[in-house]
Amino acid sequence: MKRILGAFLLTAATAALLACSDDGGTKPAPGSSSGESSASGSEEGLSSDAEERASGTCGEETVRIAPDDGRIVYEGTWFPEIGPDSAILKRHSDECMLTSDCFTWYQIANIGYHQMMAGVTMRFKARADTVYMKWNELWQLDEGQRSLPYGVMRFGFYRDGEFAGMIGPEERDTSLRVLEPHGDVFWLVSTQYDSVVHCVPIAVNSPDREVEVEISMPHKLGLAFHGLEVPASAAISEPEARDQPVFAVVGNSIAHGEGQNRSEDGFAWKIARAKGWSLRNLAIGTTTISIGMVAKNLKAPNRADVVLIEWGYNDWSSVVLSFAAQTRRFNKMLDTLRALQPDAKIYVLTPPPNTTTSLSWSNNIVPAACTASKVANCYADSVTTDSAAVAAAPDSMVVGFSTATSLVEDLGEKVTDTTTIADWRRMMRDAVKRMKDAGDDKVFAIEGPDVATFADLSTDGVHLDSAGADAVAKRLIERLSL
Repeated sequence: MKRILGAFLLTAATAALLACSDDGGTKPAPGSSSGESSASGSEEGLSSDAEERASGTCGEETVRIAPDDGRIVYEGTWFPEIGPDSAILKRHSDECMLTSDCFTWYQIANIGYHQMMAGVTMRFKARADTVYMKWNELWQLDEGQRSLPYGVMRFGFYRDGEFAGMIGPEERDTSLRVLEPHGDVFWLVSTQYDSVVHCVPIAVNSPDREVEVEISMPHKLGLAFHGLEVPASAAISEPEARDQPVFAVVGNSIAHGEGQNRSEDGFAWKIARAKGWSLRNLAIGTTTISIGMVAKNLKAPNRADVVLIEWGYNDWSSVVLSFAAQTRRFNKMLDTLRALQPDAKIYVLTPPPNTTTSLSWSNNIVPAACTASKVANCYADSVTTDSAAVAAAPDSMVVGFSTATSLVEDLGEKVTDTTTIADWRRMMRDAVKRMKDAGDDKVFAIEGPDVATFADLSTDGVHLDSAGADAVAKRLIERLSL
């Protein structure tokens, strides 16, 4: 959870003018296709003079389709940077991510978490045997920030709405990275930056019939998209528009998808797919309650019909602010969200069960009690666990430090904290009740223990494993509605 990823952004000169479609997908504004042919809304073969000049590099006699071609529709993002050469499909605004407004901890300000693409997809129609898509990784150029674990360049591939499998680059230089197993999760630890632009083949297997191709992005990796390459005999066209309600998720690594190996395994994705909603997954590992995250990502013209709030674990476990200050922050965040999204249904998920009994983020101390079975926990979060003790009295567990210095600019006081997870759940319920008592009939509390159990946790005792995320999704699907 304590991770840093630097931003490597497109310059303003390469960013294309964007226009958002009614269904939440993003495509270039008319006239922004940078000289290459665009056949928005209609099928077009690849025989135009412009496209013949844009020869490809992924295969014999392939031609290039630029990232800003209107036949490619991007979804799941409010903040894409799309140009003729590259597209970066950010989940968060630069206004949020490139200032300290969205974070409590300074070590994760000015980072590239908005480049991690959980829940982001792209769609197009193709009549072809094989289509190639071109990607490279985005990393901070600081050598000292490359020894941290991140995701794998693996994409979900859907053909006419049916999941067809996971795909990824065949030529990836695996010598740059070491794959480390942590329970049912694999972390890819890197000491170098993989700058290669990979040609990732998509086996469309439909040379005579047009099919819709949908690609889901890795949930814990920042990438730049450099367009498609297709055989000259193939045809690419724009897919049908989707008119879907928007489902926004804000929170920490539990909602981001830590503990799962792909976007499709996360509970946010599963809820959106089951409901027919368009997902905007804004959750980020390491974050605490953030008024700025809400204020700068969920303001007009961005619209959400349903919002799920999952913050809590990092707040009550790290205790950098007094409980009174945390209470004020949470209430202000809810009020900000309601002011920005007056018609949205807001669901507050109180902290789910976990088996963490102590935490030492401030000094990054790895306790001697860490065991091989909890190596993911020790490696990532520097915690010890005692599942039996927590299971015996999960709601009476004291969280935080016995004394902790809160942020000076917020309180400037010594904090002695003995709050429990039950206190946090009660505070969040009270915040929802306050809004209901004031006449808000579109805000609801969902109890974490009602939708998650100890059996749903991964080996770190905090996050959900893939099966657990599926179980949580099914329980939340029953409780969420428009």
